[in-house]
Amino acid sequence: MTHFAPFARRTALAAAVSLLVVACSGGGDDDAGDTTDGPVTITFMSWLRNSEAVVDAFNSSQDDIIVEFQTTPSASDNYTTLANSSRAGTAPDVATVEYPFLPDVLAQGLLRPLSEDAAAQVAEEFPDAARNLVELGGETWSYPLDLAAWVLYYRADLFDAHGIEVPTTWAEYEEVARQIKDIDPAARIGATTSHDPGAIASLNWQAGARWFTAEDDAWTVDIDNDVTREVAEMQERLVAEDLVWADEDELLGQKQAAGQTWTQLAGSWNGGYLPINYEDQAGLWRVALPPSFTGEPASAGNGGATFAVTADSEHQQAAEAFIAWMTTTEEGIAARVEGGASSVLPANPDLVPVAKDVFDTSFFGGQDIYAVAEQAAAAIPAEWTWGPAQSTMDTAFRDAIAQVKAGSIPLRDIFASVQESVIGNLTDRGIAVD
Repeated sequence: MTHFAPFARRTALAAAVSLLVVACSGGGDDDAGDTTDGPVTITFMSWLRNSEAVVDAFNSSQDDIIVEFQTTPSASDNYTTLANSSRAGTAPDVATVEYPFLPDVLAQGLLRPLSEDAAAQVAEEFPDAARNLVELGGETWSYPLDLAAWVLYYRADLFDAHGIEVPTTWAEYEEVARQIKDIDPAARIGATTSHDPGAIASLNWQAGARWFTAEDDAWTVDIDNDVTREVAEMQERLVAEDLVWADEDELLGQKQAAGQTWTQLAGSWNGGYLPINYEDQAGLWRVALPPSFTGEPASAGNGGATFAVTADSEHQQAAEAFIAWMTTTEEGIAARVEGGASSVLPANPDLVPVAKDVFDTSFFGGQDIYAVAEQAAAAIPAEWTWGPAQSTMDTAFRDAIAQVKAGSIPLRDIFASVQESVIGNLTDRGIAVD
């Protein structure tokens, strides 16, 4: 069983967010709004693949609840849309919230805690690996969907053709990157991890950094630390020696389509995106654990989604019933994974076999990519905690990364300004910081 954070640390985290919870918790109400005769209609907002198919399957499975689906273009649009719709009084009943953003969304008062029955179901059916990220301030705020373990996708045909072993350490990754560039000057081992805040966080999580910790009633923010700067120096070296692509996303996609990119680091969810985006490369890709710093297996989280009831919902009971169906039933998981459009690793371990059976593995040459994802999930360091200023941190990172791209600051020097922005945001919101 994977443990992102030990149980003892969950208690400290609960204390640290308790002030936030008081502001946005009215207590979960088992009967909130669901007293009318006939079907109850609720709305569900998400960007996740196959969500509309999941809604259709649920609506076909029963007659008591009608779910209307609202799509958002991407994760980056999701939280702004959620906040704006709440202010306008048009928030959905069910929201999709990634693990990193849950404390932030909670702090904005956009969610209501799950009812006692729903919280008990989460406690019973999900491992600590997921529960630790959705139980805050003595309340349970969402149902986990997946454990988005960081893995390495790679072109097996290219590695095999040149007799190169897939790297298992970051030192090997650098060496293999040089070999690939020598073999084909138009190809690279992959894209830099230094231009994406999520990838930067995953790499630091894997390396053992702890950007946020909670003790008693205050947060400690330590984004600018020795581990993070050492990791940044490795990232800088790969870019400086032209061993990885450092282009914008559109060009990266073109190079991957042209077979000029040998690997891709991403969460286990990416197994559903590759077949859609690179259909003509079917059968050529495989999955492995990501390179580690020590040689021992080590991964990190990279995204991961949960489903929550919004503070504006008048149908909590119906919303929770729909969420529970999506995350705790074989039918819900099968509807999401059907045909390979999604490769989520269910947070509920009992449902992993369902996803394995339904997912089309032909793009990966028949490889059991879920077995690799499970190994990666089991190798995630336990000490990482997400803080309650994710949006601010992401914005600060993107602004600083733009300066790195312009050549006005080295990557290793951006973390001080990001940390300053995060601390300033927390202080302005009245959140205690040590």
